[in-house]
Amino acid sequence: MGLPELITKNLEEYKNLAINLAKSPDKLQEIKQKLAQNRLTYPLFDTLRFTRNLEKAYRTMWDIYAAGKSPEMIKIAN
Repeated sequence: MGLPELITKNLEEYKNLAINLAKSPDKLQEIKQKLAQNRLTYPLFDTLRFTRNLEKAYRTMWDIYAAGKSPEMIKIAN
């Protein structure tokens, strides 16, 4: 999502981040604007691509099952 500043390592850091953002409307607005911009370019928000990749994963899993193979790790490209 392009927002590494929102990553926390534990619940305490998460709470502190939430409190700091609540007290800093300018910073919160900056993050909202960055998120809105990133929605236009980040794969996470490309639902068509996500759906196609998910369907490809399902097909691959089915093919493995139908061939009588044991489950295995699969990787679907972005």
